Amino acid sequence: MHMTRKSALVAGAVAAALALAGCGDDGDSGPDTVTVTSTPQAAQSPTHADSMAGGDSGQRSGGDYTAADDQTVRITQTPASVRCTGGEVIVAVPSAQVAITGNCDDLKIESSGGTITAENVDDLDITGSGNTVTAGVVDDLDIDGDDNSVTAQRIDDVDLNGNANTVAYREGSPEIDDEGSGNTVGAGG
Repeated sequence: MHMTRKSALVAGAVAAALALAGCGDDGDSGPDTVTVTSTPQAAQSPTHADSMAGGDSGQRSGGDYTAADDQTVRITQTPASVRCTGGEVIVAVPSAQVAITGNCDDLKIESSGGTITAENVDDLDITGSGNTVTAGVVDDLDIDGDDNSVTAQRIDDVDLNGNANTVAYREGSPEIDDEGSGNTVGAGG
């Protein structure tokens, strides 16, 4: 009888291990998302090395955050700093104060009244209103909100659906599709 109980325990443990083996990350679960809801404390934040070694927090020590490939950082309280090495940043707090360094795949500004700086962005989408954005190189700029101001070193493509937006670029000559009204796009800034 003692052997039967031991066999049952071993069989149960093996069954549990097999069941849990199917619960791992198969790489198809979509991007990791970090929501920045308060100013992080350095002692509670993982290190940069931890986040780059597969930790799914996307968060760096010292109050900075990292958006790496397949990661999304959603800003809901500011001020905030984000280091992009790919990935997506979503600004979702009114009057945001956000500084972004590196190269972002996507920057989405859903809030209004913010001041955002970014180095390089593949796709910059602004649905909020009254934001001031300063950037380096922007491949594709889409503005659906109103009264936004964007100044960039270079913008390759500008799509405007909002109204009373101002877009200035220092070099290049972007393709412009303006379906809004009262928008200004031109060299300068």
